[in-house]
Amino acid sequence: MQYAVFECFLSLAEMRTLHSALQKRVDLEEDDVRLYWIPAASVSQALTLGSEPPEPPPTVYII
Repeated sequence: MQYAVFECFLSLAEMRTLHSALQKRVDLEEDDVRLYWIPAASVSQALTLGSEPPEPPPTVYII
């Protein structure tokens, strides 16, 4: 069994899009995928051990 955790900073709408895309790729007999939407205001309240607290990515990239 493999456990993996991916941290993504998505809006609720983006998460729903991801959920729809995953439905086409996940084998429901073998896979267990869970998506939890955590409001942006909650990120600053995260407690961590062994790493810095999470910071959302920048809202603007200058190239």
